[in-house]
Amino acid sequence: MTASREFLCSDLPVAGVLSQVREASRSGAVVVTAPPGSGKTMLVPAAVLDDLADGMKLILLQPRRIAARAVAQQIAILRGVPLGGEVGYQVRFDSCTSRDTRLFVETTGIMLRRLLTDISLEGIGAVVLDEFHERTIEMDLVLGMLVRIASTLRPDLRIVVMSATLATEPVLKLLGNCPLVSAEGRRYPVDIRYARRGDSRSQNDLVVEAVLDALEKTDGHLLVFLPGVGEILKCEQLLAPIAERKGHLLLTLFGDLPPEQQDRVLVEGGSRKIILSTNVAETSLTIFGITAVIDSGLARQMQVSPATGLPQLQRISISKASADQRAGRAGRTGPGRCYRLWDEASHVHRVNAQTPEVLRSDLAEPLLQLSVLGEGDDFPWLDVPPRDAVENGRRLLVMLGAIDENKCVTPLGHELARIPAHPRLGRLLLAGARHGVLRETSVAAAMLSERDPFRW
Repeated sequence: MTASREFLCSDLPVAGVLSQVREASRSGAVVVTAPPGSGKTMLVPAAVLDDLADGMKLILLQPRRIAARAVAQQIAILRGVPLGGEVGYQVRFDSCTSRDTRLFVETTGIMLRRLLTDISLEGIGAVVLDEFHERTIEMDLVLGMLVRIASTLRPDLRIVVMSATLATEPVLKLLGNCPLVSAEGRRYPVDIRYARRGDSRSQNDLVVEAVLDALEKTDGHLLVFLPGVGEILKCEQLLAPIAERKGHLLLTLFGDLPPEQQDRVLVEGGSRKIILSTNVAETSLTIFGITAVIDSGLARQMQVSPATGLPQLQRISISKASADQRAGRAGRTGPGRCYRLWDEASHVHRVNAQTPEVLRSDLAEPLLQLSVLGEGDDFPWLDVPPRDAVENGRRLLVMLGAIDENKCVTPLGHELARIPAHPRLGRLLLAGARHGVLRETSVAAAMLSERDPFRW
């Protein structure tokens, strides 16, 4: 079945609750919960858009660039319009919109930049926050700003929060005890297989064994979750001879991959695929025909490096909720199988869900953005960040010259807020530009954002 036919099916679970979502959104806000594959990402934004006044626009927020592009393409197919017409997308370094665009799919980072230049969101009738359960700090910032805007400048603004796995009570409360609309999903059984306890083989060996078994015992595409690009490239080398011998297509998927290579993963038809991916394929992004998932149980998460004071990606064990999300990718269109490369006994010790980013991250960058937007200590956070983290963030901003002792933004602070990087790195880049060594400082900033330069 093609992507267009899949999404045009009227029996998608969310299709049955669209009238409830439209009506609830008219009150100002609504929370929508539905399992993966139920159609919420494709159907809800379009339904709300059609309920807005003539000429009003809608923004659909996605945490990741790959998903934003893919979602925009699928909604355009659903609407029967060319991408970049009524439906378009805007992500970092890439945009496909026009004067006719009314439904914008964009990342949270782009939305924050939009707020810095247009706090009233003129012409925007609704904002839909998808995959909210990921709880990135950018998503929390956007939600808080939307709550503030709706309660002051734009009481007509509609806010829709969507998630597959979300503790809804705090969100409902923040949104003034707004309505909750839920839909049941179509669930196919997924056979979970764990690694043997005490198996000391390398992750690469476990991946190869699981891929060979899945190729023999399932008939669809394979999706392999690995923590990062380095691990993907190593596994690609090991699996390339197997894929070539069997006539399968071996593909990679990660955030910095060129768009044309990302699209190869999403195209239907042709050879059987073995897809090596980071957690970008965990949510939103739908790859049709997956019948087996091989899960390393690992991911990279932003954490503050004590050596540099900068957020850096560090390898962690995923939560039970993430493991369930990944396994569910094998059961979208029929029964599937999931190979978890850890033993069942250790699974019970994994955390149920990852801690929201706002409770574990450096706050200098979001605090600067809030200061530029005129927000203070009464900002409507979903989870109030730790006081020590707030104080440390403000001390750093004062030290960098971004704010003064009275928490007022300086001219330098306004410049730093326009740079999509941590204020430490932004300060480095500005200094490099003023001293004629921008190229060198850009390389240094890129290295500092990737790894700890003091670890050998």
